[in-house]
Amino acid sequence: MSGAQPLILTRPARHCRNLPRRDAVKLAEHILDSKAGRFDPGQFKDEYENALKTLVRRKAKGRTIEVPEEQPQPANVINLMDALRESLKGARAPGPARSRRRASTRRKKAA
Repeated sequence: MSGAQPLILTRPARHCRNLPRRDAVKLAEHILDSKAGRFDPGQFKDEYENALKTLVRRKAKGRTIEVPEEQPQPANVINLMDALRESLKGARAPGPARSRRRASTRRKKAA
């Protein structure tokens, strides 16, 4: 078998649930049509390949290749559980329960 297999529906679509609405399908088609274009591989520049070729040429000429220092990555990963705990610490304590009911906004009928 080859890699990708086509999707085959075994039941008519009227029996399927959670199908996208027609307006959503039309919007998706419009977005895809507006973004569609031709890919010109001549305009694509593979920077990784160019840098690798440069390194190979330097090594072939007998030059030493210096490994650049690793720059520390920003530690902007947030532990959601820690953030939740911190937010709960700063939460206000529950106030006294209100025993009064709100005044009715409806007009009373005249007798």
